[in-house]
Amino acid sequence: MVVFYGLAAFIVGRYTSSKTPEQVKGVRTESTGDQIEKPQPYTDIQSGSVIASSVNFCSNTVYSFQLAYPKDWFTTYNNKYQECTFFAPFSFVVPGYLEHDIVPITVVPVAPADWQTTVKLYENPNDYQNVTSTKNVEINGRSTEIIDSTSTGNGFVPLGLVKKSYLIFDGRMPLVIYYQQLNSNEDVLRTEKVLEETVSSLKYF
Repeated sequence: MVVFYGLAAFIVGRYTSSKTPEQVKGVRTESTGDQIEKPQPYTDIQSGSVIASSVNFCSNTVYSFQLAYPKDWFTTYNNKYQECTFFAPFSFVVPGYLEHDIVPITVVPVAPADWQTTVKLYENPNDYQNVTSTKNVEINGRSTEIIDSTSTGNGFVPLGLVKKSYLIFDGRMPLVIYYQQLNSNEDVLRTEKVLEETVSSLKYF
């Protein structure tokens, strides 16, 4: 298994053994017309803009967070630990064992004790990524590091595809929310905008 994906596979893949890929469930979502309060945008320019009206809300009750994502996107999971961690503009099935990214946007919950190790993993160039920029910002009151990188061509990701990662610190449950370009035909700017709005919508409960 590729080293660069080890952390995500450990966090997400270890919960998939109890169910087969055929037991995929649809995530219960709520539209903006329902009772969930629409998140307010942060005033800093790094926090993104107001989320469009046509979104769904998705809640993970294990890690106690909620996200909004475009209504024409999809999310699915094999078990409650994976709820609201995979998002794509196409339908998909989560395999029982994850070796590489299967969707453009992925959410990785990280134990607080593992946070510093995780940050170093994303910040530093390695055999699989070249880091092109890092930026520390505050989004909705939380310290966040934005890291841009490109793939080296080693491993599963073809050469030169982009990755944008938001490392969001929270004392109870830090999250990494990232976009990995899967092929050269993707609309990178549009997907990065979706990522930005999804991160801006993050709420803990």
